[in-house]
Amino acid sequence: MDYYLFFTKIGDYLLKLSKAFDLLEKKKKERLECIYDLCSELFDDLIVVHSDYIQMFNDFDKQLCKGINPALSHIKSRRLEFEPLRDKVQTLIKAWADPTGLLGTKLSSVPPSVDLFFYRVLLYFPYHGLLHRNTFSSEIIDCIESGRLPHELAEDPNIAGATIEEKASKIVDWAMTATQEKWSLVTVAYAEVRYAKAGLVK
Repeated sequence: MDYYLFFTKIGDYLLKLSKAFDLLEKKKKERLECIYDLCSELFDDLIVVHSDYIQMFNDFDKQLCKGINPALSHIKSRRLEFEPLRDKVQTLIKAWADPTGLLGTKLSSVPPSVDLFFYRVLLYFPYHGLLHRNTFSSEIIDCIESGRLPHELAEDPNIAGATIEEKASKIVDWAMTATQEKWSLVTVAYAEVRYAKAGLVK
């Protein structure tokens, strides 16, 4: 046996194998970079949505001084401004939440920080059944117009004899608190994503 030739072939094989692994690692890194970039884009979009919510809630009581109808009209007009952006965020999150879909399949093996971030964004919006999320503005409008209360307020003893304006103000206060709490969880999860991305770049 020509040992020189044998070991040369082994060396060539190992070299090719090493290059194949390097290529796989490169593709894996590029894939992760794309996923991290997607998280950054989603977070930037959600900043705009969240800021709009806070401004809308802060303006509500000012409008409520004019009556319930002007206050509702204000929310309805404001919600249209960023509706396409909210739809974009919700569509992406719903696609992630569907394990059989294209995006859900691709994100099935992402780092835990990315998975948690998408989950926190999913929970940011009011829940109405599997894969169906309202926005906070539509939730407020529906509650006020239908007389329905969020379940968090349904057993509040101080709300039973309240006027429609008082109920509306409490509903908006509830939405403000819920939004801020959920936003806090989103930002913590996104910080973990940024930390993981920083480790990838090193």
